[in-house]
Amino acid sequence: MESISAKLYSHDQYKKDEHTNLIFELTNHTKQPVHILKWNTPLEGLRSDCLSVNKNGKKVSYDGLLIKRGQPGPNDFVTLQPGQSTSSKINVGEAYNIASPGKVKVDYKPEKLTVLNEQPTGESLAKSLPLGKAKKVRKKIETKPATFTIKGGTKQQLPIGAQLRQSDQKKEAMAKKKPKPAAGLMPCLFKGGTPDQQDIANKAHQNSYGLTLDVLKGMANNIEYKLWFGKYTKTRFNKVKGDYKKIRKEFEDKQFTYDLTGQGCESGVFAYTYKGGSTIWLCDAFWAAPDTGTDSRAGTIVHERSHASAFTDDIAYGQDGCKQLAISAPAQAINNADSHEYFAKG
Repeated sequence: MESISAKLYSHDQYKKDEHTNLIFELTNHTKQPVHILKWNTPLEGLRSDCLSVNKNGKKVSYDGLLIKRGQPGPNDFVTLQPGQSTSSKINVGEAYNIASPGKVKVDYKPEKLTVLNEQPTGESLAKSLPLGKAKKVRKKIETKPATFTIKGGTKQQLPIGAQLRQSDQKKEAMAKKKPKPAAGLMPCLFKGGTPDQQDIANKAHQNSYGLTLDVLKGMANNIEYKLWFGKYTKTRFNKVKGDYKKIRKEFEDKQFTYDLTGQGCESGVFAYTYKGGSTIWLCDAFWAAPDTGTDSRAGTIVHERSHASAFTDDIAYGQDGCKQLAISAPAQAINNADSHEYFAKG
């Protein structure tokens, strides 16, 4: 059967204080050219939860950057001719905490791969977003995992999320020494940016807090719950409500920093952050968005705050993708950041 293969290659053993560098290889075994979106693959580095990682038989959670994405461009795809391969080197420990001794298995999640038949252009991508109307290759995706052992070494390597949380702890310790403002929205801090950009980000900070308050006030009678989170169950409803409560609490109790330097920003990205964090990086798509409404600046902040405060994931993007997720997998929809954003009218 014609297929596309996604294979991972590793050494047999690594020490816990060294990078766990693997090679990811994609090969086109079909009879026609295919166009593969680099997003959600290791071809862009580990910027999404695209790997299935198990250590000593237990799942290892993703602890890397969490990104709100917009529209991919033609440059976000790679074309593979029949029989052609492409590869990249990744450090698995950069996004998954695997640095203690044990046996590790790493595989690619084939459902994350987006493969198109036709050459993507700006016009075709704009018409097909979120790629639901694009002509996708209906071929089998075969994966080959890498297995290796972590043994020996001294200081443990931590994933980026854990590293950033450690840095936050020092910042929060300093903040506790300062007088706490009156009840309500905690003022934000900025890193870089022009005065105009800081004003825009501060407005988004305030608007997103307002969206969070509004969704909590009317949540019990909100007829759109099913649209974004699927069939009602008390357990799932309470989980979603609890997420917004966590977001509200950290709006009021935790001082967030908005990084306006553009560091780490790539095409089609609104913003990114990490679980348990207090810094949100704002990127080009954020500045191009409206203040409020669908995929707005305020909505972007709700999306990122759901990652940072409620530990949501990026499972589906865009309104169509989120609506379909609510129908097919409500247990995943309640943990999806874009679903939280759209339910809050962002």
